[in-house]
Amino acid sequence: MSYNDSIYYFIPLDEITDEMINDSTQGGHRDTMPKSTRPIDGKIHGVIEFLSSKPIPNYMEKHKKRGYSHEKALEVISSKEWNLYRPIEELRSKYNFDKILQDFNINRKIQAFGELYIIIFQILKFKFLMHNLDYLDSEEKWKAFSRSQRFEKANESTMLELNYFYNLISKSEKDKIDKFRNIRNSIAHSFDKTYTNEEMLNSLSEIKEIVDDYFANNMVF
Repeated sequence: MSYNDSIYYFIPLDEITDEMINDSTQGGHRDTMPKSTRPIDGKIHGVIEFLSSKPIPNYMEKHKKRGYSHEKALEVISSKEWNLYRPIEELRSKYNFDKILQDFNINRKIQAFGELYIIIFQILKFKFLMHNLDYLDSEEKWKAFSRSQRFEKANESTMLELNYFYNLISKSEKDKIDKFRNIRNSIAHSFDKTYTNEEMLNSLSEIKEIVDDYFANNMVF
């Protein structure tokens, strides 16, 4: 499938039905739908995609003026109202696990864990905000996604608990992230030998699986 096979519809969220989502390429996944960060004509909008090579459902006829080609859709979401996924896309473009592993193997463990530490908590923050869109009400909020913004311990714990409370991460993922955080804090703030090399490598690999899965299942256009 090429992008030229797609038509993107920009529709207010309260007008997007489950039937639309099920018939679109989203296949029933409302949560991963691109959404505007701010109201457009007084409403938050979402984007659903249909393949032009297949019959467009008749009920979409009334929305035809809201349909765009891939090129035009990208132009629209580059505006300040349509940049919800930009932080996660930028994070994805900078993510390089091979470099992280290389740092670990040349005994730069603090750097290796620090790099992946930032990535996993940026993802958790993004997942949380995706489920709390009313938080995104000003340009200032985007500073929270800055790669230079490190989490204080209280904020890390809060973000983990909030994600877990809202079922945005599984208990298994939470346990892996808790262990990863403990190892990272241990090597960053002490010189003890609490964890073996094998345990540290296993933890890096577990977080890599979580990060890879998130990036693979949250593609935009």
